[in-house]
Amino acid sequence: MGGLMRRLDWAFYPGIAVLAAAVIQPFVLPQQSRLWWPLVLVGLALVAISLIPWAIGARSSLGARSVRYGFNTLVMVVLVLGIIGVVEALSYRHNARLDLTENRRHSLSSQTIQLLRGLTMKVSAVAFYRSDQPGKRQAEDQFKQYARFAGDKFTWKSVDPDREPQLAKAFGVEAYGTTVLEAKGRTEKVLDAEQEEKLTNGLVKVTREGKRVVYLVQGHGEPEITNTERGGYSQAKEALEVQVVERTKQLTSINRKLQDEVSERRHSEEARQHLLERLVTIQADERRRISRELHDEIGQQVTALSLRLAALEPGIQDRAALEKCLQLLDQLGRQLHDLAVAVRPAGLEELGLVLALSSYVEDWAEQHGVKLDFHQRGLQRIRLSAAVEDAAYRIVIEALSNVAKHSGASRASVLLERRDSELRIIVEDNGKGFDVEGFRKEKVADHLGVVGMEERAALLDGAVTLESRPGGGGTTLYVKLPLAPAPRA
Repeated sequence: MGGLMRRLDWAFYPGIAVLAAAVIQPFVLPQQSRLWWPLVLVGLALVAISLIPWAIGARSSLGARSVRYGFNTLVMVVLVLGIIGVVEALSYRHNARLDLTENRRHSLSSQTIQLLRGLTMKVSAVAFYRSDQPGKRQAEDQFKQYARFAGDKFTWKSVDPDREPQLAKAFGVEAYGTTVLEAKGRTEKVLDAEQEEKLTNGLVKVTREGKRVVYLVQGHGEPEITNTERGGYSQAKEALEVQVVERTKQLTSINRKLQDEVSERRHSEEARQHLLERLVTIQADERRRISRELHDEIGQQVTALSLRLAALEPGIQDRAALEKCLQLLDQLGRQLHDLAVAVRPAGLEELGLVLALSSYVEDWAEQHGVKLDFHQRGLQRIRLSAAVEDAAYRIVIEALSNVAKHSGASRASVLLERRDSELRIIVEDNGKGFDVEGFRKEKVADHLGVVGMEERAALLDGAVTLESRPGGGGTTLYVKLPLAPAPRA
């Protein structure tokens, strides 16, 4: 029994040695941080075992020398634990690494340290490692070293992609062991970030601003770029030239595709313009036919009916009824003439847009008793395309029709202006005005005139804008119609 007690008593010294190893470990083997807690626990266990004889001896005699010996041992253990705590606190606040390897493979290079201390932007690193993946602890230790030199400019966290697949998908991570560096909205992926060279290169790429430039220094003993020997740069030159050739081919291919796309769009636009002109021509021909039938056939029949009634006048007893019929026929003839002109105004085709509208607005002002000003700019002796002239003419006619029907205006104005590559039309009156927003919410069938103007403009890729103020603020109509590059002279 006494021999066992002595052996247990001697466990104190190995325990103190193990605790001392725990104190030294952060300085000698910082990369083996996982050994610290096992060393502390083993040391405390050995010290606790050495106290067993003291506890047994304390039962028999409190004044025995073994009690004092055990008490001294307890004091020493407390002191050792206090030293460990102080050392850990100091190492946490003022940590340092001591790399005793021959090639300092556990320390950062001076270039990396300089880069980290000179960071001007914040960089965050997200490492996607499985919890049991080799290299995870080395990568985390690498991140700690980077953060120690960069301060708050470098932050990091480790993520298990199996547990957070959405985050891995958001960063576009496709392989375990990928670290994503992010700075100012730019990202750079690094595989095997536990290797300092790869992590530092990724850090340089994500923080680099501006274009990449390669400088080759010559004249001070540096290898020649054309030197084909082992120490020359000929292979690097050839590799760069190959990359330039490949990139040139890629750019040429992209440029060819863009040219083909532009050409295709140009052809599509030309086909659309041709189709539009064809449509306008068909519409004009149809209007001309309808106008001719209204004027020639139906108009002639109305005239013949009027003459026939006039010939029957001597034999008709009800003179008042006869006069009424003749008046109705005369009114019908004038309406047919106006309708034929509206369907296809002969003056527009022969005279052009400006003269045709000038004649129309003069008659309109006299008919409705409204003072009307007509102005044009940039259209002297110039003929626009048939589609634009027809659309502009009909939009102005419809706008003046709305002025006469709804505005109650005493003055109005019409402006035609050719500016750059578009025709601008402004029709304005001093009438009672209306609520444009409320107008848009009403049924379309109630505003076929405005809808018709918008459709005519849209057919030519144009636009119609209405502005009005209720309560006498008047109304202004703005129309923009794109022009063909070469107007007719």
